[in-house]
Amino acid sequence: MISDIDILNNLTRDELKVIKFIKEVCIKINANMYLVGGVIRDIDICVQCNLIDIIENLTYIKEYKYHERFHTSTILFENEV
Repeated sequence: MISDIDILNNLTRDELKVIKFIKEVCIKINANMYLVGGVIRDIDICVQCNLIDIIENLTYIKEYKYHERFHTSTILFENEV
């Protein structure tokens, strides 16, 4: 089993930047954030807030798609993460 520390140690520099961007927004709007898996092909992050609040406050977004049915979003950042 991979621990949380192992997961963070295996992320690229660009992936860590994206996590930092999201973390900073979550702190700003007082929302909890959790890494919940998906590090093989993408990064899955769970936030406890209105997802649109996160998206509206993120910088460096190249494109995103909001999936209303599941209240999820696919986000591509300018660094291709």
